[in-house]
Amino acid sequence: MGFVKTREEIARIAASLTDVQFRGGEYIGVDFESDPAFIEAVLPPGLEPRGNQILSAMVCRFQGGSAGPFTGGAIYVAARHGNIEGKYTLAMYMNSDNAMLFGRDIFGEPKKLAYVEFDASREKGGGHVDRGGARLIEIDARFDADFSLDSAVDIDFNYKASLAADGNGMAADPLLTVSELHLAPTIFRTGMATLKLNGTIHDPLHEIPVKRIVGAQYIASDFQARCRVSTAVPADEFLPYAYGRMPDWSVFTDAWEAGKPAAVGDPVANRLIGAESVR
Repeated sequence: MGFVKTREEIARIAASLTDVQFRGGEYIGVDFESDPAFIEAVLPPGLEPRGNQILSAMVCRFQGGSAGPFTGGAIYVAARHGNIEGKYTLAMYMNSDNAMLFGRDIFGEPKKLAYVEFDASREKGGGHVDRGGARLIEIDARFDADFSLDSAVDIDFNYKASLAADGNGMAADPLLTVSELHLAPTIFRTGMATLKLNGTIHDPLHEIPVKRIVGAQYIASDFQARCRVSTAVPADEFLPYAYGRMPDWSVFTDAWEAGKPAAVGDPVANRLIGAESVR
């Protein structure tokens, strides 16, 4: 029965959740310097700045694996948890609900649905993320150097967190998770890029200071992921960050009470802020 799984089905599904594979991956990342005060402000309890003032924007495409095929984009903040160095997922967008549910429910990634384009060739690549009437992330990269990279491990920090059922506070203390992403690139190229970040009231990427582009990378690789819980953080301390990961629900309520019911694409619900290009 599809609604209630058998023990055999549970074992088969659990194998995909504990041995996570993302296949046929392509990744374009842009590293940039930001403002130390901004970094300090957006890192939740349990994380601290690494001191290098580096954020990263990325677009990616995967052909299949544990979450199926998808394209996506994200913003990461260099961070430290104790003696573990990695990056905190500030915002993340997927074009597939399967990929969104997988990362959000298991790893605690703050994923939202969006329209994502990805394109790459030997010398150039890029893409964009569109959501709520705004082009939130736009990357245009040029690559001029090829390197050999046998293997690498990327560390991501996320939080498994849920709001209380009655809408007051958190349901429980959020859990800080640590994901290890193992990759063995078949292609690794570096170069430079232009980066545009725009925002709406629900996705305020326009607030991210971009001081200087450090560099860009193109990686083609399969990814193998492992995730674990590191610690719990106090619910009341995480609440401001939890609301920051979600749409501003009050906008929809205010629009209705003002006699302006918000439809998809309505600027009342998806107010465009500072966008240079929209979808």
